[in-house]
Amino acid sequence: MSVPGQHRCPFCGVLHDDATQIAGESAGPAPGDISLCLECGEWSVFTDGVDKRPCNDEELDFIGNDRTCRAARSAWVMTQEQRKP
Repeated sequence: MSVPGQHRCPFCGVLHDDATQIAGESAGPAPGDISLCLECGEWSVFTDGVDKRPCNDEELDFIGNDRTCRAARSAWVMTQEQRKP
């Protein structure tokens, strides 16, 4: 179970202890906010500001068409390539 300030990726299970807003204004994750796992690179959606679930098709369409989301994913891919030995 997650605790406030921590949230688990529904794909790889890694426990994140923070969330960083890259667009808009918010005090923290809110229901419906999307999240990119820095461990596995999968997108998910906050259900209540703590727990997350996989994206549905509509959310994945939004992510695929959103410039900020595409840039975040590209940055993740670049960091993964740099981490390779």
